Amino acid sequence: MSALLDLQRRFAGALLEPLSGENRALADLPAGAAAPSDEFNRTADALLRSTESVHARERLELYHRQYWWRLLDSIAEDFTRVRDLLGKDVFLAALEGFLVARPPTSWTLRQAGAGFADFLRSDVGLSPALRPWAAALAEFEHAHMQIFEAARLPSPTDADLASGAALTLQPDLVLIATDLPISRFISGKLTPEAATLLAPRRELHVVWRSSGHALRSRREPVSLLPLLRRLQRGGPLVDIIAGTRPLPRPALIESAFARWRELGWLALSASTTPHS
Repeated sequence: MSALLDLQRRFAGALLEPLSGENRALADLPAGAAAPSDEFNRTADALLRSTESVHARERLELYHRQYWWRLLDSIAEDFTRVRDLLGKDVFLAALEGFLVARPPTSWTLRQAGAGFADFLRSDVGLSPALRPWAAALAEFEHAHMQIFEAARLPSPTDADLASGAALTLQPDLVLIATDLPISRFISGKLTPEAATLLAPRRELHVVWRSSGHALRSRREPVSLLPLLRRLQRGGPLVDIIAGTRPLPRPALIESAFARWRELGWLALSASTTPHS
């Protein structure tokens, strides 16, 4: 088993090496190494067989190229607003840096961009003014990938609410709290240059999957964030209200819960013991 693991790790190490030569140009990446590393070539010679038509190094390069092209294309499709903000060249350079620093660990391409927002927050290749914007937009866009395969719990009935059943938010719902007015960029009302000049403004975005499996998002009043976070932790409604600080106005709470129930955000918690 250890020999197989060593082989797999060596092959993976070759795949994770950044593209080189014309393969970079074909992926629209900035110039880099002119050819694969010596270790890459040694791995090909050791693990693959050459044929009359294809050398072992060419065979490994084929796997290598397809690995990178597929990841770059897939993740780029998931972060179109980040690409619009940064511009194609800067975006691809950042994306390559992310994949080198944090190779995917999930079996699904939908999670290949997990951690991209955190990476962008400290990416020295970006200007300080762009980093928080890129990170906030990446967090918003990745939320759509997070909820795609998330579970969905039963919604509370009138009887559940009357009995004090434990509530929570649906697992296919993500709260995005940001200090930047990303809504203006998302709506297409701002250029990247204008966006970075705006003063900070707190916003709360909710991304969720509707009962018809459509991915949706909307803004909510920032004052409701503590209540939503407390609700996400779960419990009887009376405990949720009592444990929320600062607590919004009663009229705002009442209208919010009616809206959230209509949108399908509320769920029965795993523990539905009535409050006593």
